[in-house]
Amino acid sequence: TWRAAAGRGERAAFGALYDALGARLLAVARGLSGAHADAEDLVQQTFLDLYRSRGALAWARDVESYAFASLRHRAVAAARRLR
Repeated sequence: TWRAAAGRGERAAFGALYDALGARLLAVARGLSGAHADAEDLVQQTFLDLYRSRGALAWARDVESYAFASLRHRAVAAARRLR
């Protein structure tokens, strides 16, 4: 299954996740950051976080919600660093 493949860190699984969520995550990230380049960085870091936590991702009930929560946490952390 996709979850098992993601849990093993298979690139195709993360490619499919990016294809499914990348554009929407970028749109939300633009709203959170206000700058396109910063939004791209947020999305890239979010996918890196998802890959690093792939074991938890494989068990998440709602992968989409998990990804958007990860994006939000990443954006909050970036905003704090700027202060």
